[in-house]
Amino acid sequence: MRLNKTGKTIDPEHRATPKSYTDNGCAVSSSCFTCPLPDCDPHATFRIRDAKIRELFALGMPHATIGGIFGLSLRQIYKIVKTGKEAEIV
Repeated sequence: MRLNKTGKTIDPEHRATPKSYTDNGCAVSSSCFTCPLPDCDPHATFRIRDAKIRELFALGMPHATIGGIFGLSLRQIYKIVKTGKEAEIV
């Protein structure tokens, strides 16, 4: 048996083993390894979705229809549209 830095014994049967990793990418890129962003941005997916929602609203599509397309509630659609208007003012 070996000891680690803290003096605890290391059991060779319970060493860390590498886990399999599946690179599914996100809305920005189909793979993390080919992503154009310099750093991973987990909120990029939501920003892209929100921009599309605002675009559809600006084209005159009703809130309920947009909510049905994206699987969101009316409250969420209203909030996303309102947040976009506030961002344009600033």
